Amino acid sequence: MKKISLLIIVFSLLFYGVQAQPKGELFFSFDEPLGNVAVTQHVVYPIQVFFSVHPESKPKGPKIYELKHGKVSPFPDSAFQSKFISPLGVYLDFQNRLWVLDHGKYAFKTPKLFAFDAQTGECLLEFEFPRDIVRKYVMLNDLTVARDGKHVFMSAPGLFKKRSSIIVFNVKEKSIRRILTDHPSVMRQKITPEVDGDKMQFVLGMYKVRPGVDGIDLNPEGTYLYYTAMSHEKMYRIPTNIITDFNTQDSVIESSVEELWDRPLCDGIRVSNKNLVYITDMENHQVLAMDKNGGKEVVIRNENIRWTDGLSLGADGYLYITDSALQHVIMKSEKKYAEHAPFGLWRVKL
Repeated sequence: MKKISLLIIVFSLLFYGVQAQPKGELFFSFDEPLGNVAVTQHVVYPIQVFFSVHPESKPKGPKIYELKHGKVSPFPDSAFQSKFISPLGVYLDFQNRLWVLDHGKYAFKTPKLFAFDAQTGECLLEFEFPRDIVRKYVMLNDLTVARDGKHVFMSAPGLFKKRSSIIVFNVKEKSIRRILTDHPSVMRQKITPEVDGDKMQFVLGMYKVRPGVDGIDLNPEGTYLYYTAMSHEKMYRIPTNIITDFNTQDSVIESSVEELWDRPLCDGIRVSNKNLVYITDMENHQVLAMDKNGGKEVVIRNENIRWTDGLSLGADGYLYITDSALQHVIMKSEKKYAEHAPFGLWRVKL
């Protein structure tokens, strides 16, 4: 009898674990395409939610917002918005600073890194990237911050075949280094994302959306930096002590890269306290949790999320997901993408 009961439990776990995936909760709707989201991570601070308007939509109004009680306000305020050019990456660190990564129209203007006190809105840092670090046609994309707040790590994919890299910033010294430039782990493969049967290609197929390194995050111990290119089949990681020492030679850095497991095409990633890597499987309207062996579990699957884009793990136990609907935004006019509004900020309890 006990064996039969055990078999029933095992069968139920297998069946429902695979078949009955949660659809999540629509947390907020917005009339412009969302970029990335940042939610308070440290339990000592009250929960705050910030998001960027996706720069591919060429927003005419505010570009960074704070969401409170279902209403949004420009962050840090309306006057500061003129200093932003094309912000996309946002991240709330364990010191409750909101970091904003602005690629400056693919570095044709001056790309910048900002840091704000999340509660007061005070600008703590406005750093201009030198041209030898961020070259033209580079789209500073996503970022993560060490838990001690000493280093910022950024993905810097090139628009075309080359120029992809990772950038490391020493907060105290205001020093910066570009690493793994054009290394196979940060480069795109010849894979074009396809969503709902439509390939992400334009101008009669001459321009294909095949970004390089995009998703980037640290494990909770801060010992490894995980990263991956959107148009790529593999996940990678590298020891952080290697890349935060700016005296380390490029050859040593490149030889320290570890190839991990296969994964679907993805946009954003986040690593949980349990060392699960959450990835946005945008081709299938879902987010996966992947373990250290490459095992996959669907965390949320919902076709109403047209393009799972940015992720944030909140101290409230939720995983937050932005729906940028990029297939309806890239190289589209405001009138065209407005036909697909609203755009959702979703969340699922972990």
